Amino acid sequence: MMRRFSPPARSCVLAMLALPVLLAGCDDSGEGAFLPSERDPIAVQAVNDQIMTDPDLSARNEANAALTTSTDHSIPPVVGTREAISSAQQEALELIKGTGAIPALPDDIEEGEPLGVEAGIGLQGMAALTPEFAPCAGGLGYTARWAAEWPAIMPIYPRANLRESAGNTAGGCALRSASLLTPVAYKDVAAFYLEKARTEGLRASIRQLGPAYVVSAAGRGVEARVYIAPTAYGQTRLDIVLQGGD
Repeated sequence: MMRRFSPPARSCVLAMLALPVLLAGCDDSGEGAFLPSERDPIAVQAVNDQIMTDPDLSARNEANAALTTSTDHSIPPVVGTREAISSAQQEALELIKGTGAIPALPDDIEEGEPLGVEAGIGLQGMAALTPEFAPCAGGLGYTARWAAEWPAIMPIYPRANLRESAGNTAGGCALRSASLLTPVAYKDVAAFYLEKARTEGLRASIRQLGPAYVVSAAGRGVEARVYIAPTAYGQTRLDIVLQGGD
């Protein structure tokens, strides 16, 4: 049976079909917009609408997806209320089966060369930073499915907003990576991953790289790195790269 589009739906389809032509009209001056000056409100909504709406997974605006492959999304719709932060911290505590509080970071953390985590290295770059991950980093495929099937041994931080995720299981690889944002303070996030690795019986360590931390964990067939840094907007960015795991 032929499906008939309602007028609003037909406008959305026409707007998306016209996008390549509009992109071709951009010049090198940076002044050309990929939407016409008289904007159809239905077309604007179709381009700018959120495509991921699960608050426990992510909320990501892909308005410029035709122009970029990996962006830093500096102002994501992260819920930073006290209630949201408290709920995330409570769920994190439950993940380590804790009844009190997650131990604070140690005072004698080893310092290393500052790492510009917020500069947008990207998941492939993060994976390539570690020799154990580098052979599989070039074959990463990007889809939210990798985050949905994340191993529980070094989990995605509770209620964090997914920016992007990737993985590679070809040729003997078992590499996953994810980039996320959370309103929970970055030192609290780093303390969670350090404690989580230890409660899982993994060899765990932490280093400070400028304003960022990196938690390393290995054992039980798993090798993981978690890069954690504050953003300019008071949030915490974390990039997880994990090899192995169920």
